[in-house]
Amino acid sequence: AAAHHLAYWEGTDIAVSTARTEWLPVHPTSVTVCPNPIASPTARVCALDGARLLVADHFALHEIDTSAFPPAVLTYDDTQVNAAAFTPWGTTFVRMATDRTARPFKFAYCELPDRTPLPIEPPFAIGSARRAGDCLLLFPQPTTTERTHVRPLILRADHSLVPLLVPEPVEPRRVECDAIAFAAGEWLVLWDAVAYRWDGVGPPVPLGVTLDAPEELCAVTQPDGAIIAGFGHALSRIDREGTVTPVLPLTNVVWLARGPGDVVIIGEGEAPGGDALAIWWPATREVTHVTRDLLGLTEPPMFAYYDPRAELLVVARPGWWHAVPWHELAALPREPRP
Repeated sequence: AAAHHLAYWEGTDIAVSTARTEWLPVHPTSVTVCPNPIASPTARVCALDGARLLVADHFALHEIDTSAFPPAVLTYDDTQVNAAAFTPWGTTFVRMATDRTARPFKFAYCELPDRTPLPIEPPFAIGSARRAGDCLLLFPQPTTTERTHVRPLILRADHSLVPLLVPEPVEPRRVECDAIAFAAGEWLVLWDAVAYRWDGVGPPVPLGVTLDAPEELCAVTQPDGAIIAGFGHALSRIDREGTVTPVLPLTNVVWLARGPGDVVIIGEGEAPGGDALAIWWPATREVTHVTRDLLGLTEPPMFAYYDPRAELLVVARPGWWHAVPWHELAALPREPRP
C-alpha cells in the first residue's frame, strides 16, 4: 500500500468505519489504449519539432504527428538510423544504413523522403543532429575515436559544412555534446562538457560552467527560457546566463517531457517503488508519483508527451499508446519538496 501511495492503517485502535473518502487518493480510471507501430523496447526519440517526433526503431524510423490522438505515424522501413533531425528547409536529415546483412553497417547521410546519399563528407561519424535556427548542428558520436580537428559542424540548406567556433576536445575521452533551445534565437550548446550560449550567427559565448550532456532529448525549455534537463542523469535547471540550479535529487533521469505551462514530466531509469513517471510542479514545488497501473502499464514507458489539444498524457510502449486525461493526473496527491 505504501509503495503505491495508498492510505493504510497499522494497528487495531482505529476502526475502518471511521475512515473518510477524502483521505484516499484519486485514481484515473479512463486509460485509453491504441496500437502504434513501434516494435522495439529500445526505440528512442531522436528529434522533436513542435507536435512532430522522430522515433528511431529497429530498422525503421517513425515520424509521429502528435497533434491528434491517436497520433498519425509515417514509417520509413528498412532504415537503421542513429542520428536524425527535422531540417529548417522541410526534409528529414538522417545518418542511416539500409542493408541488414552488411557487417558492420554501411551508413550514409540522406534527407528523407529522398534516399539519395548527400554530397557531404564530415570528418567524423555523426552521432546526433539538432535544429538550430536556419541550420542543423551536427555532433560526433560521444565515443568518437577521431580526435583531430573535431568540432561540431553547421549544416545549411546548400549542404555546406562549417565548423562551429569552439575549441577542439583537450582529452581523449567521451565527448559530451548537445544543443538545446533556450528560447527563440538562442541555444545552449554543450561541447566537451563546456556550456556555451549561441545565437546561431556569431561565435558561441562560454557560460563558465561544465555539464555532462543529457540523454537524447532529455530536456525541456521552460516558459521563461530556462532549460531543465537530465544533465548526466541529474535533474538541473540552467538559465541563459549560465546559472545552474538543482531541481530534484534524482540521479537516473532518462527522459523528460513538457506538460501544460511549466510542468515537467520525468522518466527515471530505475524509478522508486516501480513508478511509471513523476510530475514536477515548479510553481508549488511539488511532485506527483504516477504508478504503472494508473497508466495501464506492466513495464515502464519508453517516452511520453503531453497532448494540449485533447489534454492527455500519452505514454509509449512497443505496439501501444496509453493515454490518460490530464485532469485525472492533476488530481493525484502531491508531495512538497524544499
